[in-house]
Order: sequence, then C-alpha cells, then structure tokens
Amino acid sequence: MNFNCEEQIGGFNNVQVYTLEETSGWPKVVTDHNSDLVTFTPIPQNIEGTILNESIDVRESSAVKDPGNLHDVSISFEFLSQSPALEQLLDGYSSTKLVAVVCKNYKQKKLYGTNTFPLQLTYELKHGKKPEDGTATIIKLTGQSPKRSVHILNEVG
Repeated sequence: MNFNCEEQIGGFNNVQVYTLEETSGWPKVVTDHNSDLVTFTPIPQNIEGTILNESIDVRESSAVKDPGNLHDVSISFEFLSQSPALEQLLDGYSSTKLVAVVCKNYKQKKLYGTNTFPLQLTYELKHGKKPEDGTATIIKLTGQSPKRSVHILNEVG
C-alpha cells in the first residue's frame, strides 16, 4: 500500500439538512462511489439563520455489537438567533426523517444518514443571562447505521 501525506485542515464550513422528501435517486446500498446518485431538491424556506463560526461539531464512532458493527453519528451546530419561524421549522423537522451533507474546510463532503437509516433532529434554546451573552438555537442531529457515513466524491446536485 502507498500512502501520501496531504495536509487537511480541521473544521467544517457548511451543513445542509434535507428531509427524505427532498431527496431521491437512492442506490440500494450507498457507498463512496455512488453517493453522487442521490439528488437533493430542497423546498424553499423563507428562514435565514447564521451558524456561529466554528460551532459545527461532527462525531462518528463505531462499536462491535451483535450481529455486527454499529456506527453512531452526532452532528451539532449553533444558530446565533431565535425566531418563531425557525422554531416552527425545527418542530417540523424534529418529527421527520433527515439526512445531512457536511462540508469540511478543505472541500471534502460527507453524507450522514440515508433513506433507510435517517437522522433525527433535536434542538435546544440557549438564553443568555446577560445582554452580551446573546441567544442561540443549538441543533443536534443523531443517528445509527450498520455502515459508516459515506464521502460524496462529486458535486451535490
């Protein structure tokens, strides 16, 4: 085996969350080499939010369970605001099956969740104690799958 040593900076710069209804073209088994067959068609929303810089946290772990491996995924990020429209959207998402595309700072993208093993969303409202503390909406996506999350080797369509 040959290995090269290409430096990859840490961190994430983008999270895209989709309901399963906003996706199509799922292969029977999703892999790094066919993940670009999945089509993403977001439903337009009139809600804007700014993610707190460097708040995107992605954790992936695997464990051997009976009858095989189990991969856990946890994605969290923080919006710098709260609004009735954002909370209504998140309420709807909390009872919906989701997937996420997360982009790293060095142009690598991964697909988390699938049509057969989707993610679930929860959120928390953080209220500052002092005016300078501000407010935030913390989003958390979690899921489990018998296979690891896959890389998207081509542009997301």
